[in-house]
Amino acid sequence: MYTGVTRAKKRVFIINEGSAMECAIRTNTIGKRRTMFAEYLALAARKYEESSH
Repeated sequence: MYTGVTRAKKRVFIINEGSAMECAIRTNTIGKRRTMFAEYLALAARKYEESSH
């Protein structure tokens, strides 16, 4: 998912069933990979909100 979102040029649509995305976001365990994916999504969401007003 990280690759798809970070490579998107204009828009990203994330479709999931139930609370799968929420569960993945709330999982706060440290693994081997350390990315800035959450920060990237937050920034993208802010930019989207700003551009849609």
